[in-house]
Amino acid sequence: MEIDKSKLFEAIQQLEKSELIALLDRTFTKMDGATQRNTFGPLFKQHTKKERTPEKLLADIEAFYKKSVDGYYYAPFDVNSKNFSDIPEETDEWFDEIADYLDFASELVEEKQYAMGLKCLNLLMELIDKMESGEEIVFADELGSWMLSTEEDYIEKYILVVSKEVSSVDEYVELLIPRIKSDSFFSFYDKVYQKVKKHANAEQLKAIKAAVKQQNIRVK
Repeated sequence: MEIDKSKLFEAIQQLEKSELIALLDRTFTKMDGATQRNTFGPLFKQHTKKERTPEKLLADIEAFYKKSVDGYYYAPFDVNSKNFSDIPEETDEWFDEIADYLDFASELVEEKQYAMGLKCLNLLMELIDKMESGEEIVFADELGSWMLSTEEDYIEKYILVVSKEVSSVDEYVELLIPRIKSDSFFSFYDKVYQKVKKHANAEQLKAIKAAVKQQNIRVK
């Protein structure tokens, strides 16, 4: 039977609150994880925002990091010509979770909570690097940060917080040169070098330019 959306919503509008909650409960239970997150994720994140203190966020990210490197989200299967485009539920879940954490950590940077923002983003960026380098974090025929769907520009927030919080110029260069190299490899998709120049102070910029020249990194 084909369901007419307008008539369905007429019926829904006539439901009592308890009936509507019961309907939502049954609907939620029958959804797969990806559909649950896509449908109810924004409401859940908004409702739990007050509970997400910087300290709790860091603890949650540390737990997520450990689960990731321990293989919790790694669900391999034998790839063939028919299933090569399939994405395991665990892989979808990992990308959804890390995207949320990147957004939450980016909000800390926006609020100028630089120390905690840097701790959170360093862990998340390290996880992304592990995933892209082929470590057994998640499984799919093709993987990359291009699969991330975030609301915040976490790359720029990371560059900003590194420029504000890292006191050592050597450490600053050590953290950001790999980002510039990676962006160069991927045709400057994230405009990393431009964002570095935007947020660097004079000393940081001089050191970055020197490293770029010394390592012969293409920039744009």
